[in-house]
Amino acid sequence: GADYYVSKTGLLVLTRSLAAAYAVRRIRVNMVSPGQLDNSIDLPPPDEIGRWVPLGRAGALEDMSHAVEFLLDASYVTGANIDVAGGYRL
Repeated sequence: GADYYVSKTGLLVLTRSLAAAYAVRRIRVNMVSPGQLDNSIDLPPPDEIGRWVPLGRAGALEDMSHAVEFLLDASYVTGANIDVAGGYRL
């Protein structure tokens, strides 16, 4: 999993760097990180998902779209990462 964690960290650093660079132009840059979605290839069985996801269910694409909608409306948020993961990997 090292490659996954390195790439995710790289995306976060890129997001923050771009946010800092473009804030003067009022361009906001944010990141949304999904957890276990209901279409994930490595999704645990429904009766076991609560062992990894504290909210006890897989996420849906609708959960992701709510986070994106929030960011679109949040005009004073930049350089942020929103974990839409139900507590996965807390």
